[in-house]
Amino acid sequence: MGTVLENRAAAEAAGYEVLDTFTLPASAWWDTYYTPLLQRVAHLRAHGDASLEDALSAAEQETRLYRQYEHTYGYVFHLLRNPSAL
Repeated sequence: MGTVLENRAAAEAAGYEVLDTFTLPASAWWDTYYTPLLQRVAHLRAHGDASLEDALSAAEQETRLYRQYEHTYGYVFHLLRNPSAL
């Protein structure tokens, strides 16, 4: 993993043309991943399977970390073109 600029430089060094980059917004994480995940954790915990406790706690910890640090990491998509393939 690297910064957007580091990854862009790596793509260019490999001979690719960078057409665009975009970052998934935090709302994409909350709306489609973390909120449903926390709902599922609550459901599973309410139905009392103690063997799941480590996994449920890990999911909650991941969510806490994202809430605290969401401004420092995320998914960035890089749209590249291989000029030699044209």
